[in-house]
Amino acid sequence: LMSEFGEGGMLATGLELGPARELADRHFCGIGGCNLPEQTVIAGRDRDLDRLAADLAANYPRKRAVRLKTEGAFHTYLMVEAALETGVDTIVEIGGGIGRGEGPEGKRPNLESVVKKTLRAHDSGAEYFGAISAAGIGEVARVLEHAAA
Repeated sequence: LMSEFGEGGMLATGLELGPARELADRHFCGIGGCNLPEQTVIAGRDRDLDRLAADLAANYPRKRAVRLKTEGAFHTYLMVEAALETGVDTIVEIGGGIGRGEGPEGKRPNLESVVKKTLRAHDSGAEYFGAISAAGIGEVARVLEHAAA
């Protein structure tokens, strides 16, 4: 989907999540992943990533940034926009999990807020379903099966 309809890319940085998020927000990008305490991936449009990389080099000269060879800005609002361009009316996210709670019950899907925010911004009628536990996945499957009937 991203290779056909999406745009942008990803930049692996040597930054912790906080400074990476500040840079991403300043340059209209998003956090694509936080792999280690000092390894955060930022994703966005190519021109925004270029500006971000220059800002990072100027303000964090000891931190390295490497452009990843991807077909798009995965794990960001750009992925949702690409889906909406194709006429997608249902978005399902399975797995992941962020939050402070123990186990799946205390967490929510990784992209839930990004997806919902993008759907609202586009005034989209698309539905979002997210699940990270076996019970949640079963419930989403039942809802989708009922909707298809």
